[in-house]
Amino acid sequence: MKHGPVRLLLDIACSASADPKQRQDAIPDLALLLEKHSHLPDSEKNYRELLRPDLLDVYLDQADKTEIVAVLCRQLEKEPSKNGIIGQLLWALKKTDRAQSLHALQSVVRCLLHNQLDDGEIWQGLLSIEVLSYSVENTHLSQLMPDLEDLQARIVASGDTENRKAIENIFTRLSGRGL
Repeated sequence: MKHGPVRLLLDIACSASADPKQRQDAIPDLALLLEKHSHLPDSEKNYRELLRPDLLDVYLDQADKTEIVAVLCRQLEKEPSKNGIIGQLLWALKKTDRAQSLHALQSVVRCLLHNQLDDGEIWQGLLSIEVLSYSVENTHLSQLMPDLEDLQARIVASGDTENRKAIENIFTRLSGRGL
């Protein structure tokens, strides 16, 4: 990573010994940088209002975005439940561009299946699945369907109405794609 401020954000986000508040603050900055360089931004003005000044002129190429997503995915997979940043990691990964969306989606699904998460974290994960699945080809989504079905069963069994509706909406949309 050639950008000092971005490397520092990644180091802070992934450091278990870092101040929890610093970790929580680093992830939105990384997500906004990913979004700014992965999608057609609504307005440069939005990023000028939301990003720290030292990040405004950072340009991320494809290799930078790949590295950021890979680090966030690794962190999501090793982050202990109830640590306060899983929801933020799930939110950040949905800012991923098409090139890394499959990797991000796989990590999100594994996180939801293998961690004891609260309803808010599950909701954030389902939002990420919804957004990321738009960018993933059907052949790759079909390989994830058994895990998504297990996730659906787990969510239905939990009794949370909002998360149940969200997973049902995901399945309705995926079935419309022939899955």
